[in-house]
Amino acid sequence: MKFQIRQEDTLSIPLTPLVDVVFLLLLFFMLTTTFSQLDFLKIQLPQGEAEAAGTEVRINLAIDAMGDYYLNGQLLPDEPEALAAQLRVALAEQPDAAVYIYAHALTPHQSVVYLMAQARGQGVQQIRVATMGERLP
Repeated sequence: MKFQIRQEDTLSIPLTPLVDVVFLLLLFFMLTTTFSQLDFLKIQLPQGEAEAAGTEVRINLAIDAMGDYYLNGQLLPDEPEALAAQLRVALAEQPDAAVYIYAHALTPHQSVVYLMAQARGQGVQQIRVATMGERLP
């Protein structure tokens, strides 16, 4: 009986797929890295100047969650003409006033648009919608 001598297979790791994976990882990290300095963009941003508090003449319109309207802290009647009449009186006293609209988070969008339309109808040039950080004075 003749025995065959087995040759041991040499184990090797194929390098081609390994190199492909390394290059793909390198490409991924290069494309997803955020750069801390953007020196190639030469942009001069405008500087904001804070106004001194209380220097602007304002008329405050507010809407609560129930849909009630307030003009400078006073509750207005539910009649649509009452808002226009009271706003007209307030604008007659302060013609250059800016109108600030404060709306509760649950107020329908339609109510805010209605207030803006009423103010525009009275000839208001400056209408501002107050943000979350602003408080009703």
